[in-house]
Amino acid sequence: MPPIAGLSSPRRMKTTARLNHSSLFGKNSHPARIGTEEDLRRGPTVFLGELDDAMTMSPNPRKWPPTNAGTKRRPAAAHLLVLECHEQKLAGQALNFGSKTAPFLKALFPTKCIVLVPTSSLSELGPSLAEASAKYGRFRSVVVVGHSNAMGLQLTNDHFCSWQAVGQWVTKFEPEFLFLAACEAGRSEAVRSLFAPIPSLQEVYASPIHFYAGQSAPLVGLIALALKDRKIDSDASSFMRTLNYAITGGQIFRWRRGEVGKGEELSAKLWDSLPGVLNRLRGQ
Repeated sequence: MPPIAGLSSPRRMKTTARLNHSSLFGKNSHPARIGTEEDLRRGPTVFLGELDDAMTMSPNPRKWPPTNAGTKRRPAAAHLLVLECHEQKLAGQALNFGSKTAPFLKALFPTKCIVLVPTSSLSELGPSLAEASAKYGRFRSVVVVGHSNAMGLQLTNDHFCSWQAVGQWVTKFEPEFLFLAACEAGRSEAVRSLFAPIPSLQEVYASPIHFYAGQSAPLVGLIALALKDRKIDSDASSFMRTLNYAITGGQIFRWRRGEVGKGEELSAKLWDSLPGVLNRLRGQ
């Protein structure tokens, strides 16, 4: 299945009402965007060991209760972890997608476990992730918000890390779905680097181009589907992403593991060239 909605194999599409959350994500759908490579202030690269060291400051790891048979049974996974990197800068630019989305989703799904982790420094990030891991264990879905490019994520004000490093610390939460509100995170190299260290990961949703604030509503809709049904219906996903392109010109790719695996490098590169073609069709 190709990642872009409009070019999926022909199937009857279910039409669902589009969620209107435009008032939540910036005045008059202000075309602010999450920064790309030229916007990033690159600092020291973060390695996994630094985060591991910080996470040792956390409470004791979660312990699984024994079953009647004396074996250990894992509790059910929590529902959604929202990690907002460089939170103070994003808030100043009205790009704090996580801080705006988490309260809305909590109100929409009051019985779901939704956790927001805003951070602006590495010293905050490690203990915050460790606390979430110790308290909740796994999360079915993870949302990462931040300034980025195809190479990696501006983790904090002074630290830039590769997508592979992001995958290495997200893997602790064993997510099935990963949503990236970040520029160029939907390109094949970035996605391949995320799938590699997270064996539980099934699907990645991200933009291969600039992620504008006006594209927030479709991404929220996809997250809501995962919360509601524990899966994302392919037809509903295609409809939302096609509608997003038609209205805003934004592109959200859906990647599955097999689409960036061994032997799919050429196909993935072809999909990487598609965003430029679609932009030219719209005169962008």
